Amino acid sequence: MKTNQKLLDMTDIEVYDLSPKEMIANEVGLPMFDLEEAKHTDVYCSDDLDIECLVHSDGEIVDGMNLLVKVNQPSQNIKDSYKLMISADYFDFVTQEDEDE
Repeated sequence: MKTNQKLLDMTDIEVYDLSPKEMIANEVGLPMFDLEEAKHTDVYCSDDLDIECLVHSDGEIVDGMNLLVKVNQPSQNIKDSYKLMISADYFDFVTQEDEDE
């Protein structure tokens, strides 16, 4: 998983207060906006979920979402899907995962 250290240094906000392992075990759904389908969706945490942050915006892009990400999740047939998400959700999943490694 690719993590932008500059983005990680910008926040210490935790939304779920769960480790990535707990997020996976509880099948936490991360709210996102799918750009290809132009609709809101949830991407459920799993062992094969990979979220790469491409662009961070200081302001909201759509409905409070301020990150452009590329999502891959083979178990759900998601490949190179471009989505928007809230940075706090991203940091919960990615930051804690990096700390677990």
